[in-house]
Amino acid sequence: DSPPPPLVFDHHNPRAFAAAPTTPAQPRAAEERRRAEREEEKRRALLNDELVQVMPRVTEANALANELRRKIKFETKITPVMSKNEGLISQVIVQLTDQESGLEFRWSKDKFINRVYLMREMFEKYSAGELDLGALEPDEDPFWDPNEAVNVGYCTVFFKPLAYCMPIDDDQQIYVQTESQGIMHIKMEPCKPDGSAISEEEEESIYDDITDPTDLRGRRLDVLVQVQHARGLPSKFNAEVFVEFELYKAPNPNRPDGKYLTPVVKGTSNPDFNFSQHVTWESVDEDVLNHLLTGNAFFNVFGLQEDKSGTAQTSKKKLLTAGEVEELQAELKKLGELEEKHMAL
Repeated sequence: DSPPPPLVFDHHNPRAFAAAPTTPAQPRAAEERRRAEREEEKRRALLNDELVQVMPRVTEANALANELRRKIKFETKITPVMSKNEGLISQVIVQLTDQESGLEFRWSKDKFINRVYLMREMFEKYSAGELDLGALEPDEDPFWDPNEAVNVGYCTVFFKPLAYCMPIDDDQQIYVQTESQGIMHIKMEPCKPDGSAISEEEEESIYDDITDPTDLRGRRLDVLVQVQHARGLPSKFNAEVFVEFELYKAPNPNRPDGKYLTPVVKGTSNPDFNFSQHVTWESVDEDVLNHLLTGNAFFNVFGLQEDKSGTAQTSKKKLLTAGEVEELQAELKKLGELEEKHMAL
């Protein structure tokens, strides 16, 4: 509770003291503090409820894995996650470690609880002699997950220098939850309409007349985005690694989700991507200008874990190599040229 307001002398009644008047800001601040405390209590109660649901089932899942002769270990984890509405919050997850392959998977509470029911059914069939574990298909195995690319971490690049037509060229910290997991070198700079870089030796630049971000209103802005390399990634993701990002009001026209992907690099925790992407804002409106001044982009690193056993099945999703990306871009460019010729006719 907030402290009582101070007492002041009442000139109309020398024997009486009156409470000092409070400003509107005082009750507002107190109410906001109480609201924040109530929200925190709700989050703690929800977290406790999730732990009550998960922890006994983790013990059960480990017992079932042992009975079914599976070298798998389940652990309860509390991990910080970034929520758009609530900021950084704690969440209960379950980590599965396959002790033969060395692969680790993180399951949400709901996914884990659903799998426990399937594990029980599997154990009942096995105990009744109705199930041959050796003939079990992966898709029928509640302990199995495909080894597919997972989010290794992300870095945040703020756009403000671009609002002044200045380059961004720096090592960015890669974060997994709240811990640093290496660096990524990203360069973003205004460029020519054909995507080529503006040389410092050139006497005049198309952006020389931009002295204030507001000068960009209604102007075309071309930016060359380069994801050059990453260093110090966790070695367990050496099988494959790539970077994914999206830009505000500048989607990738070649993908339904509008995201950009670098080529896949294999066999290293220090990948060189050497990826360049030319993006264009045809006319900088107020939303784009505000985003350049105050916004950012997330560059997400995805990695595929190395399977030490050599037996785990990976996802069927095929990721493009650097050569395949170049071939695809060349084909798309040819198609675009043909379409332009057809439209001209």
